[in-house]
Amino acid sequence: MTVLKNCLLKNFQIVDFKNTSDIEQISLIIKDRKKKAEISFDIPLIDVIYFWHPAKGNKLNLVNEWEQELFTQLNYSMPIFTLLDSEGSNRYTICHDQDLRKVVLRTGVVEETAQIVFKFEFLADNGTDRINLRIDKKIQFFSDAIKRARNWIAQINSCIPLKTNEYAFDPVYSTWYSFHQAVSEKKINSQIPNFADYGLKTLIVDDGWQTDDLNRRYAYAGEWQVTKRKFPNFRNHIDTAQKEDIKYMLWLTVPYVGIKTQAYATFKNQLLYVDEFQKAGILDPRFPEVREYLVQTIDSLVDCYHVDGLKLDFIDSFIEKEPCHNEAMDTANLEEAVSRLLGQITANCLTKNDDFLIEYRQDYISPTICQYANMIRVKDCPENFVQNRIGIAELRLLCPYLAVHSDMIMFHPAVSALEIALHLLNCLYGVIQISVDLNQLRDDQKKIILFWLHYQQKNREILYKEDFFPMNPQNDYDCIQAGNEEFSIVTCYRSNKVIDLDLITWTRGIDLINATIVERLIFRNEKLIGRKVHMTCYDKFGNKISCGDYTIQSINEIVIDACGRIHLEME
Repeated sequence: MTVLKNCLLKNFQIVDFKNTSDIEQISLIIKDRKKKAEISFDIPLIDVIYFWHPAKGNKLNLVNEWEQELFTQLNYSMPIFTLLDSEGSNRYTICHDQDLRKVVLRTGVVEETAQIVFKFEFLADNGTDRINLRIDKKIQFFSDAIKRARNWIAQINSCIPLKTNEYAFDPVYSTWYSFHQAVSEKKINSQIPNFADYGLKTLIVDDGWQTDDLNRRYAYAGEWQVTKRKFPNFRNHIDTAQKEDIKYMLWLTVPYVGIKTQAYATFKNQLLYVDEFQKAGILDPRFPEVREYLVQTIDSLVDCYHVDGLKLDFIDSFIEKEPCHNEAMDTANLEEAVSRLLGQITANCLTKNDDFLIEYRQDYISPTICQYANMIRVKDCPENFVQNRIGIAELRLLCPYLAVHSDMIMFHPAVSALEIALHLLNCLYGVIQISVDLNQLRDDQKKIILFWLHYQQKNREILYKEDFFPMNPQNDYDCIQAGNEEFSIVTCYRSNKVIDLDLITWTRGIDLINATIVERLIFRNEKLIGRKVHMTCYDKFGNKISCGDYTIQSINEIVIDACGRIHLEME
């Protein structure tokens, strides 16, 4: 079926159209830049059960056409939209190449026709005249379809990622959930002696270092002066941490100028809007003076304190809520201005230090914006390890050149070691960030964290950099594999699920991890029935509990500790 053959166009002229059995691609030119341009088409709902896009959270249900309005732009989401069948396989993946402009999508089920409509609206006077749209109709694993779409967007926009930074793959201690804005030099120094035991090599000092205000808002953000009450000698404090081989990163929110700062008074007429809840204005980077201020302020901060990295937050707050153009702006395109700003910040930091660390987070994940970071973190989901797993799986697919990090792991002081293991295992395929008071942990809590952090780092090349295969998006990625021809790690996140090893590459060695509270793993393998393997079983703390030869059957049910591990080795 040709989806785009009967598409409806408004203010567009077709330049080129290509159609194969797998791919349709249309190239368009906007005829009048002063007017909105639209393209719409329908897809019959045949073998289509789920709808996925990068900012969908954990809801994949189809919606009515009058319910759903989505948008993508440079600093929010990515223009990939996928229709899946009941098994989570791709039926249609729709994407476009507009990374540097805001595009609105109106989509949903049309009741009268049992079709789903896609209507893309390209705003006037915003970005390039030429637009490319692509539909991948190949029935394939969800992850393969997303990779193909992601690569196409990056290639057509000539996106060049930063070089790989190995320090970005080191486990992190963050102060946010531990101390929130009550962070201080004294509190940080109390945690650092524990870092070596856990293999924690990077410290992120989050919000609070710049203010004595503890109200959790940003009335004092934007000038980035260290509070002497919390950090009497900040430079010396940082130097001391770095002598312990700790990379020291600082949080700051790029767009905000707090209403109680001098910067707010200076730039009050150069704001996108005022966020009353956060008690701060959002700077408009289309003004060159705004970009210069932000770049110089951040540059001075890095020079003064010799930090090793920055956690740049709230970049998705750069939003034009009402069209506003001013002769003092040097570009009318907000996305272009944000790109210039972030590009300059990154270039300056890397000039000072080739190994400088820059962390972004969901949902600013477009290929263009990801050129300016080497770390990407799951957006805040405190105590929600399922959402951490979902975020890591999707960021691994969407941002392949960045070190993907979990949201900071936190938990109640009274939880069991088993529950902590669930937190850790749900973050296994991303770099773990942890944010608890390490001095208050019980012995069993310490033991479980030590084991799984060390297991992750021992296998970091496999977990972070080899082939990555998250299965069943419709079930929150209830099984994930990473590996190469020698060794693979497969983790099951749903109790009593049959792991189908025929779907994945069976390698010489394989770890099957039971990331559930049921003491059982079940796997199916038709291809290797009768093959003999050596099986070793470990409990959740990594202690060996049994070993011996095992003959592969069609269905294999193995008793194993909750959050335990089975290692299989081919003869």
